[in-house]
Amino acid sequence: MTRFSHFARILAVALVAGLALVAGHGATLAGDPSEDELRDLILKKKSRAPTSAPQDDPAAAAAAAEYQRILKAIVSKPTRALSTQEVDWAGEQAKKSEASADLTINFEFNSATLAPSAIPVLVKLAHVLTDPQAKGAVFMIAGHTDGKGSDAYNQSLSERRAETIKRFLVESFKLPPESLFAIGFGRKQLKDTNNPFADENRRVQVVNLGVRQ
Repeated sequence: MTRFSHFARILAVALVAGLALVAGHGATLAGDPSEDELRDLILKKKSRAPTSAPQDDPAAAAAAAEYQRILKAIVSKPTRALSTQEVDWAGEQAKKSEASADLTINFEFNSATLAPSAIPVLVKLAHVLTDPQAKGAVFMIAGHTDGKGSDAYNQSLSERRAETIKRFLVESFKLPPESLFAIGFGRKQLKDTNNPFADENRRVQVVNLGVRQ
């Protein structure tokens, strides 16, 4: 099956799922935020992103300018073209942001192919990202794995899965490509460090990086 036909099939499922969500007023999968909760988490909470600063505060203005420089650079690059410094920067944003949400988005086994059960979650996410409150903002789509397997394997898998989600949102819901930034962290940022194999470590994190100037 080609990528186009796969996405076309999933989009058909997504349209049905979207109708079901509307009819059910925010039906959710277990362990995932509802659409309203997701909107609160990544839109209504204040991002720490220094996207602007008073002109009478040179230090804050310089920090905001540097933030914008890095943000513009990473959005314009494929995941595998990012420098070590840019990956580290993105990792810090993922760890410290309050405007962030973890989602369970299922894929086929050992694959970056979306599973049908992922569709209701992606429909919720698409509704939130097309909300007027999201206009102009950049959102990081970060893939995380559990602790099984090698660093290299998990890193590659997390990157490919994040890229699949970005591509699906852009192609199926017409989100601007420049509003989404895909990156993988593999097993570097375990949510449950005491249990590296815990299911909650396998997640997709959506982070509001603020408005790009």
